[in-house]
Amino acid sequence: MCSIYRVVYMKGAVVCGALLCFMWSLAGADGSFPAPHGPWTLIENEKRPTIWAEKLLAFEGVVTEVVLDRGRPIFRLRLANQTAGDGLTLWAAYGSTGSAPAEVQDRVRVLGYLVKADAIGLALPRIPASTFILLSIAVLNVSTMKGSYLPGSEGQWNVWQKGRVPTAVRE
Repeated sequence: MCSIYRVVYMKGAVVCGALLCFMWSLAGADGSFPAPHGPWTLIENEKRPTIWAEKLLAFEGVVTEVVLDRGRPIFRLRLANQTAGDGLTLWAAYGSTGSAPAEVQDRVRVLGYLVKADAIGLALPRIPASTFILLSIAVLNVSTMKGSYLPGSEGQWNVWQKGRVPTAVRE
């Protein structure tokens, strides 16, 4: 009986281990969906706003709030503390209307452009017009292993999935 238990236990551990490895690889442990930008990017952007203009950026954070602006989900992300600014937050607007690809407490990676809130016509009083937000073209929900991207962004999604942050609108 004891030896059967050990075999079943060992097989269960191998299966669980394989499952965790599979889930980890989807989350980017294999280099896919990198999120190299962090609090320092936002701090640098405040000093020199044109440095990240028209460049795709990828951030990782935990969703602390989801609000809707004319049907578009807007996420407030608590960014991972990489070099400075523990607890620094970033608003990320997902350009598609409908259901949000993430909920509060989900860990997500977002790919998009830093723009001022007034540049996209954001109509939320809690977000000042001069605030930089991330206009997201793709969202990977690391908590559920599901991702979504805007129509026309397939090329950027594929490049991001292969382990690079895209550098151009069409790549």
